[in-house]
Amino acid sequence: MGYFNFLPNILYRDEFGNSIVVKNIITRGQILDVLKESAASAADYRIRDGEKPETLAQRVYGRSDYHWLILLFNEIVNPYFQWPLTMNEMEHHMNNVYLGSALFIHPNSMYDTDTKSSFDRRLPHLEVGDYIEQVNKLGQVLATGKVKSWDPDLYKIVVEKTSGKFDLIGAAAASKNIYIGDPSELDLDIRTRNRNGKIISFPLVRFVEDNKYAIHHFQKEDGEVISPHFKPTPTASMIDRFVLGKVEYFDLGVDSSGESLGYANIVTNIQYEEAKNDSKRKIKVMRPEYIDPVLRDFRRLFTTTA
Repeated sequence: MGYFNFLPNILYRDEFGNSIVVKNIITRGQILDVLKESAASAADYRIRDGEKPETLAQRVYGRSDYHWLILLFNEIVNPYFQWPLTMNEMEHHMNNVYLGSALFIHPNSMYDTDTKSSFDRRLPHLEVGDYIEQVNKLGQVLATGKVKSWDPDLYKIVVEKTSGKFDLIGAAAASKNIYIGDPSELDLDIRTRNRNGKIISFPLVRFVEDNKYAIHHFQKEDGEVISPHFKPTPTASMIDRFVLGKVEYFDLGVDSSGESLGYANIVTNIQYEEAKNDSKRKIKVMRPEYIDPVLRDFRRLFTTTA
């Protein structure tokens, strides 16, 4: 018997004045109360790859149409978004959401070529849909791309529809684990035009050809997310150290009392999405021997509320 068969009917008047018999979904809260009272009768369960609510219900209860009990008990309203993706679905999701390449620019190098005045790098100087190009010192265009996203906190430009190949040839950060203080050390620039038609130029200091493997955020060992602008040292924030060198594991230093703040590391886009998807695998499943009593409670509840 399906979940909606339990719900009482009510008369609903639509916008045209027509009376329609519909199910009273307000009683869903009462159903949840019944289920939560039976929480002790449920066991922890980890959803397997490719397992759907119907297949799980068939395996546990012998009836695929009891899938609504699993969803309702875990307060899953939309299984398309709240149920874990399969490996193939995850790959499709990553390829759609994290298209393109990630370009990391020098944090202090954005300037107006007409005035040489510094920009506040937190302002959105790049717009989605802008085209950027990489040029060498001779002005030769080596690659072009369309801006898919611009994250000033991570100094990260994601580009798609590229022509040519963005690269770190000649960049001091390409092969040396050093901090770059002088943008003039870098040979290859990324440039575009702002909305006033002025050219903006910034050296490329890191490059991830597949955006899936680019940084998403910084995270402590206990899972706490750390601001990319947190400074473990007086001179450089974590994002500065990451972008300008090859640092991917960070000693956070000590607090005012001298206690260690621990360590942090980068979490890539694919690691973030996999962890989020994996968290959806932990659910509760009611033990089969409690199904009949719960269904009787439902029938009794809706008989009195109908």
